[in-house]
Amino acid sequence: MTTDNDPTQLAISKAADEARKVAEKLAAVNSAVAPTTDIVSAVSSLERGLREQVVSLSQIGDIAKDISRGISAPLEDTLKRIQSLTTPIAGVGDEISKQLSVFSANTALVQSVMQTTRDLQNINAALMGKNSGFQALLKELGKKREFVGLDAIKVANISRQTIEANYSANRESLEAAALEAKLASETLDMTLPVDGVATGTVHPISQVMDELAEIFADMGFAVATGPEIEDDWHNFTALNIPETHPARAMHDTFYLAGEHERPMVLRTHTSPVQIRTMTSTPPPIRIIAPGRVYRSDSDATHTPMFHQIEGLVIDKGITLGHLKWTLETFLKAYFERDDIVLRLRPSYFPFTEPSAEVDVGFTWINGKRVIGGSGDAEGGGWMEVLGSGMVHRRVIEACGLDPDEWQGFAFGTGVDRLAMLKYGMDDLRAFFDGDLRWLKHYGFSALDVPTLSGGVGA
Repeated sequence: MTTDNDPTQLAISKAADEARKVAEKLAAVNSAVAPTTDIVSAVSSLERGLREQVVSLSQIGDIAKDISRGISAPLEDTLKRIQSLTTPIAGVGDEISKQLSVFSANTALVQSVMQTTRDLQNINAALMGKNSGFQALLKELGKKREFVGLDAIKVANISRQTIEANYSANRESLEAAALEAKLASETLDMTLPVDGVATGTVHPISQVMDELAEIFADMGFAVATGPEIEDDWHNFTALNIPETHPARAMHDTFYLAGEHERPMVLRTHTSPVQIRTMTSTPPPIRIIAPGRVYRSDSDATHTPMFHQIEGLVIDKGITLGHLKWTLETFLKAYFERDDIVLRLRPSYFPFTEPSAEVDVGFTWINGKRVIGGSGDAEGGGWMEVLGSGMVHRRVIEACGLDPDEWQGFAFGTGVDRLAMLKYGMDDLRAFFDGDLRWLKHYGFSALDVPTLSGGVGA
């Protein structure tokens, strides 16, 4: 039995107070909406639900997924209603604003009651991530602004800013508390003998980069590099990515501020290296382009900065068969298995035509996914690992080459993802935390130089 003085109940009450403050803030944006009885009632309902379900605050992360579904569900109905609008309807903007206010207040409540940064990141990704119902609603509001009115869009933007500010404040608080607890628990006994000299380890990303370079070098590929700050011609235009493509949007790409002859971005892929190579080196060309790339995205499987490797072949008489052989040879060498089975699915990329997503077969062994075998076999499945295709004629022309004389193929994949698949990491964010314990566990000896004769994963 819990009491009002129970720490769990006190934390939930404090979080509910924060949620009501968010509701009051949104009331100032659209006075026709909040904080109405409906919004206060929604916060109180979620507060009661938490009091009934949560015995200890350490339990909150376990039920967070169910909570996020309950908070997001009304937005799905709102999204469907907006999509069906063909004419302005009186009062619809106020109804949407009220729904957004309820969502924002409840999101603030559940964010404020999280007890670890990992739980906070997971609930934020579920409620506010790139594929969330909230983001879908924001996009749809922009399309139907003449039907819903500017007040609803204003509430939506203020909601996003308020939730993000609340997330940042809670994250800083949790990180500070975790650091304080860690410092309080760690002591140093000056009478203990000195440990041996610590040796560093090679980061898995660096190791996999070396493995890939070794594999492709054996197939006659050279390593090409380029700047990480690119102009939009090399990053988008030369790659047949039109002005209206979503990749050019500010929420997907980091643009550099200031006056420039051309818009400047942090490159979103290593494809600009292919363009620079084709415009500076006469064919035939056979290169790989590994390196860091940047996109505005962050969750358990995405980070704002990650590593990518792309390959390019330009020569006469190049066909899709050459592409498939290259990818099959590469993946067999990388995973060190001869039973790798590929499946090429038709897809779309602006810079290749035809384009294909490349899947590899896998099987479940002791609850773990093991690459190898056909995905159609019993207990197996298919998993996407690469994007590929034949270089588009327009890309070849943009680089000053004759597409009737020269053809080629290109492919690309995430180095971080390949490392996770081969060596069993399950959270991309850990790659960049700088945790020495993680590096000691997953890192490689400096003497583990990958070679095809000794095994690339030595």
